[in-house]
Amino acid sequence: MRHIGQSNLITLGTEYQQNNIESTEVGKKDEESISAFIQDEIEPWKVLSIVLAGRIDRHDQWGTQVNPKGSLLFRVTPNTNLRLNAGQAFLSPSLDQL
Repeated sequence: MRHIGQSNLITLGTEYQQNNIESTEVGKKDEESISAFIQDEIEPWKVLSIVLAGRIDRHDQWGTQVNPKGSLLFRVTPNTNLRLNAGQAFLSPSLDQL
């Protein structure tokens, strides 16, 4: 995480997964995936936060997917928040599920 100026908080990350399974039904199977994401949390005023994010997933069997996300948080009162989220996601089936 890194603050950019007074109102932006940038978060970056990666993930790597390698899965192996061996069974009498399907034999030996391997898969791997790698992901990267970036998120920018913008707070132009104390009552409003905007989150813009994206994630790229590359799976060796299912290809590459781009997943965007956006979020608004409005602080109506100190005890009441109103939040709106929209996004897209990709979840590949596990080797056990296949």
